[in-house]
Formats: sequence, C-alpha cells, structure tokens
Amino acid sequence: MFSIYTSLYKISNNLFDWKKRLNQFAEFANEVVIATTSLDNDVTVKELESFTHNSPEFKLVVTDIPLTDYAFDGKLKDAALQQCTQDF
Repeated sequence: MFSIYTSLYKISNNLFDWKKRLNQFAEFANEVVIATTSLDNDVTVKELESFTHNSPEFKLVVTDIPLTDYAFDGKLKDAALQQCTQDF
C-alpha cells in the first residue's frame, strides 16, 4: 500500500480535468492526499470537499499558506506529504 500526494489550487482557472486525474491517482494508490489553501479566492476548497467527501481513498489538507508566498507550491506539497500514512 502506498500514497500519492499532490496540491491543487485555483481549479476554476485550470483547463484540465482535475477530477479525472485524481481518480487516476486513486486507481494506482491506496491513498491520495491533496493539499490546498483556504486563502484561494475561488471555489477550490468547496469543490475539493465535495469531491473527496465519502471517498476514503482521498484525504484533503486545507492550509492557510498565502498564494503570494514565494515557496507556496513547495509548502503546499510538503503539507500533503506530511499527511501521508502509507509509503510514497
């Protein structure tokens, strides 16, 4: 058993099928840990909460890391990594 960790933010601005990608991760791993920020001014947290609700293979990590932080993406990925409970 192992985990995949990732980050998602500003999903309303992205032109890719993030739900499909996360489901593909779940086909490959037992746990998919997704980090996002509550400081994102779009629907990301609500969309991810809705998507991961009642899906035990997904774990959502909501942080307060500002989008203006120069190390934002790395900090977000680290927050997801820290919540992994399986090998990655």
